[in-house]
Amino acid sequence: MINTMPILFKILDEYKRYLRENIEIPPQEIRVLKWLDHEITTTSTLLTQKLNCDKAHITRMIKALDKQRLILKKTDELDKRKELILLTPLGQKLLLKVQQHEKLFEKSFFYKLSKDEQKQLKTLMNKLVS
Repeated sequence: MINTMPILFKILDEYKRYLRENIEIPPQEIRVLKWLDHEITTTSTLLTQKLNCDKAHITRMIKALDKQRLILKKTDELDKRKELILLTPLGQKLLLKVQQHEKLFEKSFFYKLSKDEQKQLKTLMNKLVS
């Protein structure tokens, strides 16, 4: 068995470093925004489950994102006990910036691979996570 974990962690570290240098919020908070973009509305409980974070960490991230007006918290009309979390237009704008930087990162990081090798890598990575 080959040891690929150091390589995977190095790629992940490079990605996180790139995001920290170019985006105003931490990578973990970007994950929250991406989830909200995908799910439209959600609750902190669902975020805790889907992002595999503890409740306290999710609460801190929600507070930080709310303070920056990237998300909006509102009471669920059907169940007043629930607080829904939604992405704001400012949050959507930041996500577009993130997507642009992710494309730039991919270009700068994977430029050594041919187009065919990049496709093959993507196929293999999808196979690993499916």
